Amino acid sequence: MNKLLKAKAKRYFESLDTTGDGRITEADMHNIAERHATANGFAQNSPDARSLRDATVAFWDKNLKQMDTSGNGEISLAEFTTAVEQLAAAGVGQYETLVWPTADAYFDLCDHDGSGELNQEEFLRIFGGAASVPADESIATFRQLDKDNSGVLSRAEYHAALKEFYYSTDPSAVGIHLFGRVDA
Repeated sequence: MNKLLKAKAKRYFESLDTTGDGRITEADMHNIAERHATANGFAQNSPDARSLRDATVAFWDKNLKQMDTSGNGEISLAEFTTAVEQLAAAGVGQYETLVWPTADAYFDLCDHDGSGELNQEEFLRIFGGAASVPADESIATFRQLDKDNSGVLSRAEYHAALKEFYYSTDPSAVGIHLFGRVDA
């Protein structure tokens, strides 16, 4: 496996393993949804919090659960790394089916001002507090992604960054750092 893909897989695994127990379970997805709700100021039983839970559980059901090749209800780092390698090998065409729906739901729920763009604060809600990426790393990534210095990321720029994270093997691609600094 490409060294960069392996490093990204490990970093992403760490952000999904909310309990730090070395495995990802459906309970971790509920924790992530709760973190996102809290980061966005949503009351736990509000429609927005329920939408976050629904999107996160759908991501588990559609994408992550299948990574559990041992059938024990949890995903190890080895299982996760193998699945990430397979996803990358399948190519970016899989993004629209596998990642886009959940990523778009998060974009919409975190776009508090309804501008159709994410400002730095909104971006930090997705990747900073909720995904446990240190704020300084999220801010640096946001600023690098904001190539026109407009102070916002369009939906297209957001998805382009996510595609870089999932598929790029270019160590200079900014999107590879969405879930924290990756050094390969």
